[in-house]
Amino acid sequence: MNLNIANIMAGPGFTTTEWWQKEKTGDWTHVSTVKIPGRNPVIYVNGVMQDEPMRLETEERKLHGSRYYTVAPINAAHLWPDMMQWVLDNFGPSAADGVWTPGYPWYANNARFWFRKQEDLLLFCLRWGGQ
Repeated sequence: MNLNIANIMAGPGFTTTEWWQKEKTGDWTHVSTVKIPGRNPVIYVNGVMQDEPMRLETEERKLHGSRYYTVAPINAAHLWPDMMQWVLDNFGPSAADGVWTPGYPWYANNARFWFRKQEDLLLFCLRWGGQ
């Protein structure tokens, strides 16, 4: 996944964070977050305001013959770069080619995090579930 992130001052006390995210399909997704002091951020994905709150969908799946505990952050494109950094900081690096190299404790693939240990999934959900 390629990210191009820019922080832009939008006005007195207003900031906008924008990035373009290259999807597996080769398409680019434009995400922008407008932060207004004293209010929740307003999030736009490809120019459409996201009014549904972020949620986490968990599921057990098999990968390379092993059980993985997965989580898909829904309506969370604005948090994805922070989530990726948090996972890297807490669980170390993953395979450079996504899920194609077996044996890693976690992967990020198809807008979903894959954790080998259920405890790692729980930690992720505790950290990001209240957004």
